[in-house]
Amino acid sequence: EQLENKSNDPHQSLAVHTESTIATDYTAVIESNYRQLQRAWHQDEKVQALKLALQTARFLGNSKPGYYPALFVLATQVLDCFGSFVYQRIAAKSKSAIADAKETCRNWFYKTACIRELVPRFYVEAALLKCYLFLAPPSELPRITARLGYSIRGLGDPVVAAYARAYLGRRARELEAQFVLSSTNPLLSDP
Repeated sequence: EQLENKSNDPHQSLAVHTESTIATDYTAVIESNYRQLQRAWHQDEKVQALKLALQTARFLGNSKPGYYPALFVLATQVLDCFGSFVYQRIAAKSKSAIADAKETCRNWFYKTACIRELVPRFYVEAALLKCYLFLAPPSELPRITARLGYSIRGLGDPVVAAYARAYLGRRARELEAQFVLSSTNPLLSDP
């Protein structure tokens, strides 16, 4: 009986409808960012691709919506795509000129360091974590990952911080396989 009364409450149905509409809107924006990021990257508009990755990462700074887990999955897919594009570009450059590849890699990290907001800066740098293989020996990567982990302490929302830790953990785990590969790959280690 109470269940029927709740479903007939116009305020509650409006709230559920509004929440659902907002979730759909966020999803549409993130999916649009994903398509635009791919288009920008393939049209050699790297700065625009970075801006789209930042815009997507900003969505992860607010855990208020009840659909944050879904938002997190969608947004991190976009960030993973961005990180993969950057890594592939640097890897392609490293085959012909390692110095150019290292310079390009440093440039991406300089751009990332200039991001003022903590959440987008953290997520973009975590997405680019694999690129550190071009700049640092594999033995340095735990220190870099730890530094990123310490930056999570600056996130005031415990839910946002928990998801950030999960993302960092996933990116570090994916990188773990690269430790073995990079130690035997002369293109990814210092001469």
